[in-house]
Amino acid sequence: MAFLWLGLSFLSSHLPEVIKAGGNNLIDVKLFIPLFSVFMAGSLLYSLKKYLRFNLFGGIISLIVASLIITSFPNFGYQYAALFILFVVFVIANKIPSPKWIKKNDLS
Repeated sequence: MAFLWLGLSFLSSHLPEVIKAGGNNLIDVKLFIPLFSVFMAGSLLYSLKKYLRFNLFGGIISLIVASLIITSFPNFGYQYAALFILFVVFVIANKIPSPKWIKKNDLS
């Protein structure tokens, strides 16, 4: 899964132009690959959650690393920084308690 995320991020950052799959304009590969690489980063982080500690220190370090990656590569840095951004989201989700009505009625 990690190799798929890195491969998709690399592929989407090096595509020269918008490619239409099959010539029927149904799938925009230039939009699909970056979003799928971000999704794969979230899946990778979720699958590794039993091995990670979602603490405040790790969240701050991840936020700093993500901001450095995004500022270094403004066109495609968010794909490589997705793992660190989602780590921050997981830290926030684990540290801030949600009300019972959200826990009961959450559809996500």
